[in-house]
Amino acid sequence: MLRTRPHFPLLALALALALALAACEDSTSEGGLDGDVPVVPALEVLRIGSVDDPDEAFTYPSALAVTEDGRLISGHRQGPEVRVWDTDGGFLGTMGRAGEGPGEFQAVGSIRVEGDTVWVLDTRAFRFNAFHAGTLESLRSVTLPFGETRWDDRLVRPYARIGPGRYLGNPSTPSSQVASGEIVDRAVLILDENATPLDTLPRVPFGNGGWAIEPEPGRGGMYTRQPFGDAMLIEVLDDGSHYLLDPRVDPAGEYAPVLLHRRTAAGDTLWTRELDFEVVPVDPGVRDSIVEVRVPDVPAFEGRRDAMIEAARGSLYLPPFEPGARSMLVDDAERIWVRSSMTEDGRDIWWLVDATGALVARVQVPSSLNPVAAHGDRLLGVEVGDFDVPFIVAYEAEVGG
Repeated sequence: MLRTRPHFPLLALALALALALAACEDSTSEGGLDGDVPVVPALEVLRIGSVDDPDEAFTYPSALAVTEDGRLISGHRQGPEVRVWDTDGGFLGTMGRAGEGPGEFQAVGSIRVEGDTVWVLDTRAFRFNAFHAGTLESLRSVTLPFGETRWDDRLVRPYARIGPGRYLGNPSTPSSQVASGEIVDRAVLILDENATPLDTLPRVPFGNGGWAIEPEPGRGGMYTRQPFGDAMLIEVLDDGSHYLLDPRVDPAGEYAPVLLHRRTAAGDTLWTRELDFEVVPVDPGVRDSIVEVRVPDVPAFEGRRDAMIEAARGSLYLPPFEPGARSMLVDDAERIWVRSSMTEDGRDIWWLVDATGALVARVQVPSSLNPVAAHGDRLLGVEVGDFDVPFIVAYEAEVGG
C-alpha cells in the first residue's frame, strides 16, 4: 500500500525541538519529554536525473511509488508519462502513453501499488489505469463516471484508489467559495467503481490552509497555500481508518502541542499522540516581504499588481507562532512520517510514529527535499538542481520498527 500526492514547500523558520511520547496504549496518551528517542540522520541512497541524458531527464515528478521488488514508479503531469526505474535508479521504460484512451493519460495523478499491479490515475478522464509491475503492460482501466455523483450539490472528483472496488473522492471545492466562507470543510468519500458513495468520513475543516488573493472578492484572483498555514491534514488507509494531523495554532497565542490522531472510518478515536515543540514567534514585520515574493510581477497582473499586493496583505495569515508541523506521509507499514517545522543545520526534523502511536525516532532529512512518498525506512521526493533540473532522491534512515 502506497499512496502519494504532490507536496509543495512552505516557508521555513528555524525552531528547536523538545519532544516525547508515552508508550502507546489503546486510548489517548499525553506527550512528554523523552530523551531516549533516537535522533537518526537520513542518508542519500538514490539519485535519479540528468541535465542532458534523455533517459534520465524528466519533468517535475508529481507522484512516486515503490513496487514489492523495489522498482520505483514516477508519475509526471507534464508529458504526461509514467516512468519505471530499477533499484539502482536505472531507467527500465514507461507505462502507458499520452492519449485519451484506456492505458493512456492526459494528466498523471496518484499512483498505488497492489501486488504486481500498478494503478495510475488520469486526473482529467477520472480513469484508473492498471499496469503489470514487471512487464509494464496495460492490464485494464476503470473509469469512474464523473458528473453523476453529487454531495452537498457538488460534483465528486475521485483522487485515489485504496483497494479493489474502493476509491477516494472529494466534492468539488472552488477556491473562491472557500475564501468567501461558503465552504468551510473538506469531505472525503469512499466510492465504488460506479462512483457511488459507500461511506463518508468525518469532515475536516479547511482552517488557515489556503490563501485567496482577490482584489475584488468573488471575481477571481490568485489562490495558493498560506506560508504559515495550520490546516488539519488527513491520510486515509485501506479500511477507511485514517490519521488526522492537527497543527492548529491558538489565535491568542496559547501553546498547544501538535496532535496526531488515529481514527476509525466512523470517526472514533483509537489513540492520540502529542508532539511537543519549542515555540518560535512569527514576526508581524515579515508580512510585506512575504507578499512581495508571493505576488509575482507578471504580464497577467499588469495594471493590477498593486491591488493584488494590497489584497494579499489583508488575507495573509500570520499566527502568533509558527505551527509545529507542515505535512505527513504514511508508509507501507502504516507508520506516519510527520514533517515538523524544526530545522537543525540545514536538515528538517521528522517525527516517525508507528501504527500503534509509539514514537520510533526523530529523523534528520535535508531541507532541500520536497517529500512525495515514504516506503520502508526511506523518504522519497524531489530536489531541484542547477538550471532548475528536478532529481528524484531517496534518503534512508536506519530506524527499524
